[in-house]
Amino acid sequence: VTYLMALAIPCSAQIGVILGILAAIGGGAYAVAYALIILATFGISGVLLNRVMPGDTTPLLMDIPPVRLPRLSDIARKTYFRTRSFMSEVALFFVGGAALLSILDITGGLEGIQSAIAPLVKGWLQLPQEASTAFVMGFVRRDFGAAGLYGAADLGISLSSGQSLVALVAITLFVPCIASVLIIARERGARYMTLAWVGTIVTAFAAAGVVAQFMKVSPL
Repeated sequence: VTYLMALAIPCSAQIGVILGILAAIGGGAYAVAYALIILATFGISGVLLNRVMPGDTTPLLMDIPPVRLPRLSDIARKTYFRTRSFMSEVALFFVGGAALLSILDITGGLEGIQSAIAPLVKGWLQLPQEASTAFVMGFVRRDFGAAGLYGAADLGISLSSGQSLVALVAITLFVPCIASVLIIARERGARYMTLAWVGTIVTAFAAAGVVAQFMKVSPL
């Protein structure tokens, strides 16, 4: 369950960017295709994981308290404490991730990464080499990667509608954001987190590549 949530459940920030891109490329059929691809990947991954790591189903017991109108003071207090707790855990990693991207850009490391994964991006995903920048941004946060695709022109990328769909599938299934990685490491351990991190990368590129090869997006 932890892996499936990290793999195929976008955060609210990422959903907003994804919807914006789908609307820009025509929505409709592309939105339906995107949803079906993500759901299929979610289901197939779940079936395979269940064969590799079967578990026992436990009964679900829920104690539903009386429904009352919430008080604004309680909402504000809980929001404050949860926001403070979240920021104290991940602020350093956000700053570190942004600094890393800046260093890579200044030192030319970003171009080196683009060249290294160019065969995968261009040959398997049928995307321009410059799209690699969006995936590098996705290592920090998946919505950063999606935002990179939304501003593709700023990255020197020109994508067809079919290519945009392939890129969206890859970014959606890509590595969890830093906050999710920290929670997974704390709850499941560093080994599980590493396996999940690598697994999402493999799954993302495998699923998006299958879509790219099926659609033959390069001529579109």
